[in-house]
Parts: sequence; structure tokens; C-alpha cells
Amino acid sequence: MSAPFFTVVIPTYNRADLLPLSIQSVLNQSFTDFEIIVVDNFSSDNTNEVMKQYEADVRILYFRNEKNMERGYSRNVGFRNGRGKFLTLLDSDDLMYTHCLMDAYNFSQQHQEAKVFHNLYEFVDQHGKPSQTKTFEVVQNQYKQICQGNFLSCIGVFLNKEVYSQFFFTEDLKMIGSEDYEIWFRILAHYQVARINKVNCGIREHLGRSVYSSMYENLEYQRKELMRLIDNDEVLADRYWKYRGFINANYYFHQAMYSLHKKQKPEAWKQFMRAVVRGRGFVFSKRFFGFIKNFLFK
Repeated sequence: MSAPFFTVVIPTYNRADLLPLSIQSVLNQSFTDFEIIVVDNFSSDNTNEVMKQYEADVRILYFRNEKNMERGYSRNVGFRNGRGKFLTLLDSDDLMYTHCLMDAYNFSQQHQEAKVFHNLYEFVDQHGKPSQTKTFEVVQNQYKQICQGNFLSCIGVFLNKEVYSQFFFTEDLKMIGSEDYEIWFRILAHYQVARINKVNCGIREHLGRSVYSSMYENLEYQRKELMRLIDNDEVLADRYWKYRGFINANYYFHQAMYSLHKKQKPEAWKQFMRAVVRGRGFVFSKRFFGFIKNFLFK
């Protein structure tokens, strides 16, 4: 069997109700030369039963972890088993719009030097309807911008096989929540990222999203881990050393918002001021005013 042009990796855990919608959004693609790799992270619901309906479709491969290993491990299973010229990730509660792969294919043919590129995404409600738009700044300095925050997220990013065969997600459980940021941090140090300026994916907002979990409790560990990577890698140091303040400010801001969510206002203000001191350009930014508004009125 010849290799497909695209591999779509879908890691999942206890999303039996939403997983079929994500899979169907790939099956509905106008470009059809793809494979889907679903990696079940030892779900305790009926995900295994749900996947039986796809057994006859040779385009869909199903792997089930022997124990819960979290997302980094599951995504790496997809990386190691993918055969596509390009690989992209889709969480099992998110959606790929109809022409996503066609646009990516056309872009790859028109920009054959691009080993890493991404399309834009938006937020959708539980019914798949757009609920919130996201503003994407023009990428003028990818090193500075990735240090300011994860503008790629983990959806709509396309990696050439040259890339996904040598870079893998960290499987450090304390990095959950920043595991995608960490891998983009490393990949962008070696490859230029290109962009399809079109919204082709939807991130579903719901209370079951893992971003609402206790992963924020490890933000300080994650900040220090990125600092450690810079200190111990010459390429990363060359790309990111001058922007360390932005990384620190980004993590301090998220710690401030998490403390505010827990109604710990003194700690929230302390972390917010750290972000103000360490991050040039943070003062008077959209996030700056967003925190002030939440701090004063919630």
C-alpha cells in the first residue's frame, strides 16, 4: 500500500461521545489521500466499542495504550506509526473543516520548501458553531512570537515527515498543558513556519476540555523546564536567549490567571506584577487589560 499524503493523528481519552464527530470531520474532507491514526489513552468509557464501526475502513488505524500515558505519549505513537508526507494533529473533541487538507495540499505544492506550516483556527461551541474568533498576528519574528505565547496551539499544524520523524513530544507528566508549546519551541528553532491565512479548524469549548484541569498547578515547573532547555542547547540559546523575558512573562501571566480563578487574589497580583516586570510589551497589551478587568470585577 502506497503512503498517503497526510497522516491525521487523533489522541483520545474518554471522549466516546465526541470522537466520532472529529473522525467524521476528517472523513468529510474534499482531499481524500489521508490516513487517520486514533490513539486511545486507555479510556475507561466505551471508546473501544465506538471504534469498531471503523474496522472496515483501511484508512483508519486504531491503537490503544496499555495504560494511561497522557497526550505526549499518545501523540508520539502517531508520529512513529505515521506514513504520510505530512502529519497533522487533531484532538478528539475538535473539528477539521471540509477543505482543510485540500488547502494544505495546495499550499505544500506551491511552497515546497515549507517543512512546517499551519492554518488558522477558531473556537466553536458544543454544537460546532463558531463562538469566538482568535486574532493571529503576522509572523515577522517567529522566535520572539513563540516566546510570547503558543500561537500554534495543537491544531492545524502540518509537519513534513523529515520533521515528525526526528522531533517528539515530551512524555514528562509535569509538562502536561505545555507539551505542545515545548515541541513547537524546539521545532521552530530549526525550521521556519509558514502560514495558510484561512480558518480551517475549530477548537470545541466545553467543560470537559483538559485545559480546564489541574495541569496549571505545574506552570512554574514548566517555565523552569523551558529555561533549562535554552541553557543546555546551543541552537535554542541562539534563537531564544534574548527573548527569555517574554517566556517568563507568559508563564507568570498564566499563573496569575490561574490564581485568580482559584480566588487567590494576593497570589494572582504577585504573579501579574512579575509578568509586568519581566515582559517587555506586556504592559498595556490585551492580556494586561484583561487581567485588570477580571481582577477588579470578578
